[in-house]
Amino acid sequence: MATGIKDKVAIVGMGCTKFGELWDKSAEDLMVEAFKEAIEDAGIEPKEIQAAWLATCYEEINIGKSAMPLSSTLKFPFIPVTRVENLCASGTEAFRAACYAVASGAYDIVLALGVEKLKDTGYGGLPELSFTFGTRNRMIFPNVTAPGAFAMMATRYFAKYGIDPEEGKKTLARISVKSHHNGALNPKAHLRREITVEDVLKAPIIAWPLGLYDCCGVSDGAAAAIITTPDIAKGLRQDFVRVKALQVAVTSGEELMYQGWDGAHVECTCKAAAKAYEEAGIKNPREEIGVMELHDCFSITELVTYEDLGISPRGKAWEDVNEGFFDLDGKIPCQTDGGLKCFGHPIGASGLRMMYEIYKQLQGKAGERQVKDPKLGLTHNLGGIPPYSVVSVAIVGKYDSLKWQKVRKEDMREFLKPLTKEEKRRFSVINEENIRFLRNRYNKVNRWVIADMIRRSAYHYPDKKALIFGDKSLTYSEMENECNRVANALIDLGVKKYDRVAILAHNTIHHVLTWFGCCKAGAIYLAVNYMLRGKDISYCINHSESKVFIVEDALYDLVKDVLDEMPTVETLIWSNQGAGRAPVDSRFKDFDEWYRAYPADEPDTILHIEDPCQMTYTSGTEALPKGVILNNQALMAQYMGCIVDGQYEDDDV
Repeated sequence: MATGIKDKVAIVGMGCTKFGELWDKSAEDLMVEAFKEAIEDAGIEPKEIQAAWLATCYEEINIGKSAMPLSSTLKFPFIPVTRVENLCASGTEAFRAACYAVASGAYDIVLALGVEKLKDTGYGGLPELSFTFGTRNRMIFPNVTAPGAFAMMATRYFAKYGIDPEEGKKTLARISVKSHHNGALNPKAHLRREITVEDVLKAPIIAWPLGLYDCCGVSDGAAAAIITTPDIAKGLRQDFVRVKALQVAVTSGEELMYQGWDGAHVECTCKAAAKAYEEAGIKNPREEIGVMELHDCFSITELVTYEDLGISPRGKAWEDVNEGFFDLDGKIPCQTDGGLKCFGHPIGASGLRMMYEIYKQLQGKAGERQVKDPKLGLTHNLGGIPPYSVVSVAIVGKYDSLKWQKVRKEDMREFLKPLTKEEKRRFSVINEENIRFLRNRYNKVNRWVIADMIRRSAYHYPDKKALIFGDKSLTYSEMENECNRVANALIDLGVKKYDRVAILAHNTIHHVLTWFGCCKAGAIYLAVNYMLRGKDISYCINHSESKVFIVEDALYDLVKDVLDEMPTVETLIWSNQGAGRAPVDSRFKDFDEWYRAYPADEPDTILHIEDPCQMTYTSGTEALPKGVILNNQALMAQYMGCIVDGQYEDDDV
């Protein structure tokens, strides 16, 4: 069964030239420049590239047909190199091909590079278009122009949603002003001058309502990406970026040939976005996406795309624009590098240029344009015209090497503070007290404990099934949240570090949540052997000084007569996952009602690898049961032994 691309590949290096009218550089110069930055960023040698994909649209101009211009320019040693073209979406097409090649296992490290060198033609815009759509050019729209096609979408959008054309034109102007502001902050952008709404409104009309400043220009430029597996990426850098979704939708022709299309949206964007969100596991893009690069060939394209991506409600994107929702300091900053409008549009390179900006934003390396802590970024690459198009939507996310350790910003600030005289003394004198102090200080930065096992799995495989119990199941992400709730519930009961929590139950979901909840709370978990007699169970509870005792309904009869003989127990909790019975003893709290009232936030508990976390008793067949306490180190070693000796895979863990 197909599982998509999510988290199967990583971007470890990217490069991008300055875009513009680059009279002094050839297409080969641009390819070399983008490639050089990419491999230096990745920290690899050119000889490590195993395959490559080249994206160009107008191959006859400067570059040439086939993939040989790339292989010969970069002097690749007879490796597979492929040229791809999908109109203005060509750059993302090369990126997609490279990603799937790595995900398939065919290659370990590959290159995607896009380039276009069009300014030498002397055209102000794109070269001659009469053969772009084959016979349709001659038979259906011999005089089609891109500005004209998108201008018709603007007028249709205004009419459909009852927007006064003059007010609509002002909204489009604000989109261009925003992009110019961002582009002015970008040293690699083609156009770096701020403009005003008044400038846009007074500019010459190209195709009403689109004026000069509503249209992007054509540029020279190149961009490149190095793609590899997450495992290899971890050995190269800690701030690599993971690919979450790659989707392409290509028109069936129905929007152009039939009357069902309303003229106010791009159907391919809607289809590609829906599939991308599903692949990435995104439920609410307006809340989850942190930064976007859209195909703003015209200001109306950007406006309509906000709605086609499900960010803005239908007919309401203009309100978001006017309220600054997509500004650099807005909720979802868009075109942070200036977009096609100002960074420029060398056709084959644009999709990779978009990814270059998102890559830098997720790494926190975007300089003056940096968005505050984005987790997910989206690129949208469109080729063609509104009723006849190809659209690529890509979603990528940051890889935080410390995320699985739950390092909070306040902990890191504490960690990075200059050492005081007292702390320097503790570094120079080794004794038990000083070692304990240093462990506590650096606890949130580096720890190996059972409590973090679920967190790691939830980070790497959030949607994978972790537990299946009858008709119930939990993914790793859900399990992480539930374990945190149990831990917080235990802490609220007064359970402190090293306190014992006992459970008498079969292998149920409640049992697993209790185990990891205890570890997260710093408590010691005691699984009581249900083969013991009541008096032996009572002995184990008292001997361990357990403060909380969780009893499964199906095993209640084992202990109902000895519950009064457990003076250390302060709280009794009833688990109904054995027989499905409600509590029959008023002293018990219902497990689900008890823990689900608590937040899923990670408990702020200091944990060490040497902390005790589990207590086990013998069966007591010949004498009283004997107990032993295991710490995190012992259990981690035991689990790692199972992995090595049993030849398990990472996914099994």
